[in-house]
Amino acid sequence: MNNMKNMIEKKEQSKSSFTASLYSQLLSVLAVNLGSLSMGMASGFSSVLLPAIRKENSLGRIINSAIDQVNITSTLYKPFTVDTTEELWIDWLFIVGAALGGLLSAFLGHILGCRRMLILLSIPDLVGWVLIASSPSLPLLLAGRILTGVANGGYISNIQIYVAEISQTEHRGWLAGLTIPVMATGVLAMQVVGSWLLWPYAAVIAAVVPFMLAVCVAMLWDTPYWLSCEDNKKKCSLAALQHFRSGDPNILAEMVQLQECGRRDTFFNSLRKICTDKKYYTPFFILNALFLLMTFSGNFTMDHYTS
Repeated sequence: MNNMKNMIEKKEQSKSSFTASLYSQLLSVLAVNLGSLSMGMASGFSSVLLPAIRKENSLGRIINSAIDQVNITSTLYKPFTVDTTEELWIDWLFIVGAALGGLLSAFLGHILGCRRMLILLSIPDLVGWVLIASSPSLPLLLAGRILTGVANGGYISNIQIYVAEISQTEHRGWLAGLTIPVMATGVLAMQVVGSWLLWPYAAVIAAVVPFMLAVCVAMLWDTPYWLSCEDNKKKCSLAALQHFRSGDPNILAEMVQLQECGRRDTFFNSLRKICTDKKYYTPFFILNALFLLMTFSGNFTMDHYTS
């Protein structure tokens, strides 16, 4: 009878620790995915901005198009206008900034860790949205688009790495999969807000997201793996793992595994291994082929011509 009672108590404790562990991981994942929300809002901003500053968008055309539910209030606000070439620059510079942000993140993220990198990236994101919201001219707007692009290019990799390093194997798939739905929510949110408000006000609302990201991520732990690779933070690694596992009985075994694989190469050594070790060729080419297919499938075109 006592054995049965002990088994029931152990099962209840195991269930309780499993739930607490899941909540701890989920809240952290949702916090870092504020970056994904900002990415979506930046991607959807073109469809809000371009109709409002387009040269041919005259008052007569707006009034004649009122029957088609054109947002007259937002399209009448026009501190400057752009032609077709300048419209393309607004989109292209965002993509150029994203490429630069991805390279910068690959180099610095190795040193600073994903948590600090996300906080660092929120600064150009916030400054970029402030420049966009207050821009009286096209050059200032383009500068804001480059800065938001840099932040967005760095967000995606750091979010995915952070989620992968804090989550348990059984939760890793669906937790990592939250990034795309949150990004799509950001696109939808920007288009809804842009249909109600002037585009500078929509940019002000978008600027709140990187601020919230910095505040929320500052309260999170670094990933146990990254901490285990730092010589002076081994004890912090165990504390972080206890936070994300919340009473999991296998925590010590997982900690030993982290310490065994906690020898991190430098960025350039890692790059050299990818280029010279054949076992990395297949995953490297598969991942990049998938990214290329996704990029050329029309996603950027759809975002640009949603308006």
